[in-house]
Amino acid sequence: MPNKFGKSSGLMLLTGMLLVAPGPIIAKEKITFFADEWCPYNCQPGSDKPGYLIEMLTKIFPDYDIEYKVLPWERAEQLVRDNRRDNYGLLATTHEDSPNMVFPEVSQGKLMYAFYSKEGQDNSWSYSGPDSLKNKILGMIQNYQYGFDSRNPTFSLNEYAKSAGVSRVTMMAGTAPLENLLRMAELRRVDLVIDDVNVIENTVQRLKSESFLQKDTMFKRVGVFNTKDVFVVFSPKHPNSVQFARRVAEGTKKLRADGTLKKILERYGLQDWEANIN
Repeated sequence: MPNKFGKSSGLMLLTGMLLVAPGPIIAKEKITFFADEWCPYNCQPGSDKPGYLIEMLTKIFPDYDIEYKVLPWERAEQLVRDNRRDNYGLLATTHEDSPNMVFPEVSQGKLMYAFYSKEGQDNSWSYSGPDSLKNKILGMIQNYQYGFDSRNPTFSLNEYAKSAGVSRVTMMAGTAPLENLLRMAELRRVDLVIDDVNVIENTVQRLKSESFLQKDTMFKRVGVFNTKDVFVVFSPKHPNSVQFARRVAEGTKKLRADGTLKKILERYGLQDWEANIN
């Protein structure tokens, strides 16, 4: 049947389509954060639980796309420290690990470095200072700055590792150093492993579920070394770093005040570090 409205109807339809056509979609800028995997602070990228720091940053920077990549710690820190051009950040670091970075004025967590051993292995032993490490093989992560003993501020674990040598200290690098050290502890190739309490307990649980560790293997905490504030930091060479660090500080305060931080932390079985200082 002929169109009774004639050719003008086609023109009207086209004009209407042009009037309602959407404008160009402007992509958000991106901030990319780097670290070695250190769950629950930063976990598996792209998972439903990528780490509480990633969830915090997504809330703090809603106007940016937040990207998170896992790299060996030394590479991650170098990449962020030397960056001048891209929006890069480093996750879960401390003043001792990254002294030249741009830090927020408030922390994004608190770590507790502690020694762990496999249960059934010298159950009477506990860390009581540098002398107690004699005759023990200690597993540490390369390029981590463990700092000083909170009860003996002249004793540096990193300096101890240098003087003790490879016969008493096993250094592990790569993207999964803690996993490999725990496996060595299970096999009794090292006596002790030191890392953050939350990270070790989270990692042991995950490795058992993945059958990397035996389900009946148990680890126990045998002494606390120290505690440190944890931060998200930015390059000293990038022009936006001070602004980003300020936003992280203000955002952390806001998330704490409105209850969002509490909800995020609860997903990882954690409490607010400002209310849970040991």
